[in-house]
Amino acid sequence: MLAVVFVHYDLPEERLRHHMLWNTFRYMEVDSVVVMSPACESLIAVAITARGGTNFGFRPRAYMNPMPVFSLSATKNFGIQQAIDAGYDRIAATDADIAWTPEAIEACKNVEPKEAIVPVYRMAQTFETRHEVSHPDHGCGGTVCMTAANWKRAMYDERYVGYGGEDGRLRRDIAKLGIHERRETEVYHIAHDPTAPQVNVPGAGRADCWNRDGINPDNWAANRKLIDG
Repeated sequence: MLAVVFVHYDLPEERLRHHMLWNTFRYMEVDSVVVMSPACESLIAVAITARGGTNFGFRPRAYMNPMPVFSLSATKNFGIQQAIDAGYDRIAATDADIAWTPEAIEACKNVEPKEAIVPVYRMAQTFETRHEVSHPDHGCGGTVCMTAANWKRAMYDERYVGYGGEDGRLRRDIAKLGIHERRETEVYHIAHDPTAPQVNVPGAGRADCWNRDGINPDNWAANRKLIDG
């Protein structure tokens, strides 16, 4: 059985609502584990409502550990471990702004022990126009699916702060283990701001992602050293 893990930690409420609405039909086929801020009771109702009024296969988990600086690595690892402990044999870690395709979900449901499914991101301005207006970004690797046994061998490096670069480190570690990366499927990355082009700009140049007060420091240089080191 496949579990999909994603993080909604101190993000706008609509991000969770949108993720569940975009993926309602996909999550009817698999279970989902969402890692939330400690005070998450009100958000659980939001997610269940967006899912169609049912909590079947929906496992919200509050991340309670002290976290002076937000770490996507730590929160994703927490959700992955919850899925492992619950007995799922295949686990996909993804992002809150992702809309799954049927092909990517199917590949994840059938991932083999010697491979990792890493769908290519198609950058779309809106969910509604994703099929007509989008472009691939092969550098993005924020969605990864492996068997539970392989997640036990390689998880996200928790030395990373904020988010950015941790997915590149994971992919390097996966390759070192001899796990074959499969990239023939795609998922859609939906823009946070549909009026602005999606470009990867590290540091304070990207207000909706990098250097957001209270959650994501200007971490690119430090995280980049971890990738290269």
